Amino acid sequence: MSPRILAAGLSLAALAIAAPAAAKDAYLFAKPGVGRVDLQAQGTQCWDEARGVKPPNASYTPIYTPNAYAAAGAGLAVGIMQGIAQAKAQNAYVEACMRDHGFGKVALTPDEAAALDAAKGRDAQNAVYDAFLAKDLTARVAAALTPAAPPMAAAPSEAYAVGGLKLDPAKVVVSENGVLAKQPLLTATASHRRTAVLKRDFRVTGVLDTRAEAGAVFHQVSYAARPKGGLSGDTQWCGPVANNSIRGRISGPNCIWASFDGYQVAVPYGAKDWLKGNGAVLQPTVVKGSELVLEESDHDLLGPVDVSLNVARLTKAGALLEAVAVKDGQKVELWSGFVKLENGAGELPFWDKRLKITRIGDSLHAVLTPDGDGRGWLDAASAG
Repeated sequence: MSPRILAAGLSLAALAIAAPAAAKDAYLFAKPGVGRVDLQAQGTQCWDEARGVKPPNASYTPIYTPNAYAAAGAGLAVGIMQGIAQAKAQNAYVEACMRDHGFGKVALTPDEAAALDAAKGRDAQNAVYDAFLAKDLTARVAAALTPAAPPMAAAPSEAYAVGGLKLDPAKVVVSENGVLAKQPLLTATASHRRTAVLKRDFRVTGVLDTRAEAGAVFHQVSYAARPKGGLSGDTQWCGPVANNSIRGRISGPNCIWASFDGYQVAVPYGAKDWLKGNGAVLQPTVVKGSELVLEESDHDLLGPVDVSLNVARLTKAGALLEAVAVKDGQKVELWSGFVKLENGAGELPFWDKRLKITRIGDSLHAVLTPDGDGRGWLDAASAG
């Protein structure tokens, strides 16, 4: 269970964080030189902004059952899970919002926590907070504002980069004929955006000795049109993570990114060791105490990848396109997006070019024109 932020208007409780019941830790937000009134005003603003925040993976589908009572129970459980997920997302937003304004989530000493617990009523709570803020909290706030993982360098924002790959513009070949559903509009050859060698083991958890092992090759991934890096999570490094099993050591693709609370490590759906595609990730594990030490290579350590941009489906409104990466007989979905066709014509941003698409009957015809505006697939409003 994650820490719980208690909200009660402008009261102290709006800025107090209590750990789970089994733990004894408690926290208060603080910023050197800022009094309670201004602090609570900032807290209220962050809480107001957080009301519309939704969890990143908010969809919970109950298991189908013909039993009405079981279905009702499953529906109730799903509702509870959705509520918990939303509360966690809102709490996380408030904490990040307060950090962005220089307020640290300061852990209380046992005496401070006891005073907080004993305070009954708003006046008593305010007195506790005033006494707390009157202390020299400079070092404690600085420690509270120090992330548990170092910020991650942003993936470069460059033309022809999509996810973990970079298309070679000289090797993009557009089909000369009309293309039906399930056929490629174009093919291309791509290299990996960046690759690197893990210099020492990165331990994920002691359970089954789960770790990325030194010498493993990782590749950089971002699905942001203009990556920010840092602790935003929009830049990841993906590669094999191994663990013990009854068959010995086995490995599978994982992605690692930096957050304020530590490294986040997750298994991406549909990925291979050589590429993380656009599939969702499973619930991440937070890792503290490990350091991701990568030595970037000046050449692609994983080798070239074939890419095809296929017509997945045609509708009256337009065409659903899917980019698929293929290497050594394995496939990974790289990108998907819907191109609207108005009066039978539409276009897909293609960096320094445009992919202009025309529908004739049940087929699509495409041509690249040299009049792009710098936007790419990840800028397309309907990108998957």
